[in-house]
Amino acid sequence: MKDELKLFTDKNRESFERYHLDIGEAWNGIEHGLHEIEHKLGNNAWKVMLKIAAIIVVMISVAFGFYLNNQRIAYNNKGIALHNISSELADTEAFYTSKIDEKIKLIEISTGDIDP
Repeated sequence: MKDELKLFTDKNRESFERYHLDIGEAWNGIEHGLHEIEHKLGNNAWKVMLKIAAIIVVMISVAFGFYLNNQRIAYNNKGIALHNISSELADTEAFYTSKIDEKIKLIEISTGDIDP
């Protein structure tokens, strides 16, 4: 089989040698292609970095929104304690809380135990 291949190549030598390759020109083409790829990758790297930064900003914004929503829900459920606003309101709150407790105890004593 090797002999047949050798005979075939010898017989058709002109067909094989029809095209001539200039090594220098081939390498210049390869280098030019590599420079284009490097240039495209360089631009894409910034695009990728910007996309990642945008995703991070969106994720932080969503997390902050959830945090604020939870704070609003907690505020709606608990309300604002008067002692957090001023000391005068804290004193007023304590005074009326003690008065209400006294009245509830009087009612409990006079009627027995009440259900809240």
